[in-house]
Formats: sequence, C-alpha cells, structure tokens
Amino acid sequence: MPQVLDVFDKGDIIKETNPLAIDFKRLNTCEDNPLHGKRVVVTGLFRYECKDIEKAIAAMGAKKVPKPARNTDAVILGTRNVGFIKLIAIEEQEQKGNHLARIVGDEDLEQLLYGDGSKFFEL
Repeated sequence: MPQVLDVFDKGDIIKETNPLAIDFKRLNTCEDNPLHGKRVVVTGLFRYECKDIEKAIAAMGAKKVPKPARNTDAVILGTRNVGFIKLIAIEEQEQKGNHLARIVGDEDLEQLLYGDGSKFFEL
C-alpha cells in the first residue's frame, strides 16, 4: 500500500487539488458577449476556483445571483457537487416557462469565457 507521501511525490493528488487559473486576458469583455447584462447562477466544482469564475463573469458584464429565480438567465453547473436545492430551483423555473441557458462542465465554461458562447443562449 503506498504511503501518503509517496502519492504526493508522484503528484497524483496535487494535480487534482490545484485548480487552473482563468486567463483574464483572453476573456471576451466586449458588450456584445453573450454574458453581458445576464444574471447567472454558479454551482458545483470546476477545474477553476469559484471566486475566479465569479470574477470572470463579472468582468464579462454578468451578475452572479445566489439561486435560480424568475429573472435568472443562465446556470453554470460543475460536473460534481452541484447543489441539489439549486437543481430543484432550476427545474421549477423551467416548469414556469423561464428558459435558463445551461453551461455544464469545464469545457462549456471555457467556450463561454474564451470562445463564442452564444450557442448556450439560443432557444
């Protein structure tokens, strides 16, 4: 059985616990980016720090909101540890006819931040 220090020496745990840094220079901060003026919920775990994701969406002109509501435009969902209560609230909003753009996982998040994320907001 490997010792804890052996695992750390191999870098296996370090790779999992060190989040990636968001490249703020690459963000689309123009007013025509798909997040500009949107209200966004962020929940779950990503390869990035949550506070960095929040800073990035704010730099792109979006406002982070704590939970899905009538005036929420999008939800950014991590692939792990997504809040169950938030998932229920998302479902309730959709049942009321409030379509929420869904950005799921790191790859979608990266496309939203660095690429053309308009596909997430198409009905």
